[in-house]
Amino acid sequence: MATVLRGIVKHLEGMSDAAIMELNLPTGIPIVYELDADLKPVKPMSFLGDEETVKKAMEAVAAQGKVKK
Repeated sequence: MATVLRGIVKHLEGMSDAAIMELNLPTGIPIVYELDADLKPVKPMSFLGDEETVKKAMEAVAAQGKVKK
């Protein structure tokens, strides 16, 4: 599912392949876009959730790629 979501965000934001791979998309947190009549974002994406929940979810995703020592 993360691959599909990254593809949608990449398209909407006009991001490069490298940039989308660096984007931290928290698992289980809905993304909100406001779109114009041409389906172009009028504001940057935002996350639907309180700041602390989103922060914890982003930290969990970031930690998935780290090696435990």
